[in-house]
Amino acid sequence: MSGRKSCIKWWSLLLALLLGCTSPAPEIHRLQGNTMGTYYLIQWRGHTPPKIAVRIDSILREINMAVSTYIDSSIISQVNATEDSAYILPTHSPKARARSYHFMRNVQLADSIYRLSRGAFDPTVLPAVEFWGFGKRKSPPDTDTLPDTIRRCLGMHRIALRGDTVVKALPCVQLDFSAIAKGYAVDVLASWLQSKGIQHFLVDIGGEVRAQGFRKDDQPWIIGIQNPHTQELSTLPALRLQLFNRAVATSGNYRNFHLRHGKKIVHTIDPRTGYPIATDILSASIVHPSCAVADALATACMVMGSAQALAWIDTLHTTEACLITSTAKGDTLLLTQGFTTLLLR
Repeated sequence: MSGRKSCIKWWSLLLALLLGCTSPAPEIHRLQGNTMGTYYLIQWRGHTPPKIAVRIDSILREINMAVSTYIDSSIISQVNATEDSAYILPTHSPKARARSYHFMRNVQLADSIYRLSRGAFDPTVLPAVEFWGFGKRKSPPDTDTLPDTIRRCLGMHRIALRGDTVVKALPCVQLDFSAIAKGYAVDVLASWLQSKGIQHFLVDIGGEVRAQGFRKDDQPWIIGIQNPHTQELSTLPALRLQLFNRAVATSGNYRNFHLRHGKKIVHTIDPRTGYPIATDILSASIVHPSCAVADALATACMVMGSAQALAWIDTLHTTEACLITSTAKGDTLLLTQGFTTLLLR
C-alpha cells in the first residue's frame, strides 16, 4: 500500500459527460478547486445552496486538518509525532470537534478494511513508505533490508481509539490515510449535498468519484477509466461506466518507482511485510456504494495480486472490480461479472 496516490494519478478516472439527444438537457452546475494535492470537481442538477463554494472549501479544509500528513498541525501529524502512548483528541471548539470526528471516522473505516483484507490494507504502513523513499523522503535507501525497528511499528492492531483518546502500542506507530482520505472526503461532500436537498450530482476528488441520481432524465452519470499505459503501449479499449448511486476509485502501480542498482522498487508496499511488492496488477478500479471503502479496497487489491483480489472481491456484497493486469501476452482486463453490467456498450 502506498501513501501518495494523489501525486501520481496519471491513470486517474476521467469524467466523460454524455451529450443530450432531442430534449433540452437540464442545467448542470459546476464547482471546482484544489484539495489534498489534487483537484476537486462537483457537478449537480437543481438549485444551488447558498454559499456552496464557501461551505465546500470549509469541509475540505477541516478534513485536511484532520488527516493530512503534509500539515504539521493536523491531528494525524500530531498523533504521529507524539512520543506518548495516548493522545487526547481536541474538542475545545466546533472546528476542533469536526477535525477530531473526521480523524476518528478515518481510523474506524481503515480498521474495518484492515480486518476485512487481513492486513493487505493498513494505514500504519507509513514508516515503511518513508523508508523506501515514497513519502516525504524521495530517494531509495542504500539497503534492501527493512530494519526491525521499522517493521515492529507496522500493524493497525497497534493503534486504537478509546473514547476521545488515541492509544499507540509504540511511539513509532504512524498513520497515513492517503489511500482512503480522498474517498472519505467524496462521501462527506455527497452527504452534505444530499442534506441540502440535491439528489442528482457527481463528486470527483482526484479521480475518486461518487455519482448520485441522474445527469438527465433516466440517464446516469458516465465516467471513463483510463488505461495505465500510454496509448502507444497498449491496445486495451477505453472503458466507460454508467454510475447510479455508486462510487468508483482506482489505485495503480506503474510509473511510481525507484531504480536502485538497476533494480526497480515499486511504490506499492505490502504492510504485512513492510517490503515493496510488484504484483501483476497495474491498476485496480473498485465500484462500491461508499467511495472511502472503494478507495481502500482498490489499494488492498494492488497488494494481493489479481487471483487473490478477484476471489476476495467476489465474497463482498455490493462490490465490483476491474483489474488491469500485465501478462507475457500484454495487458489484460479482468472484470467481475457485475462490473460488466456497468459498462457502456
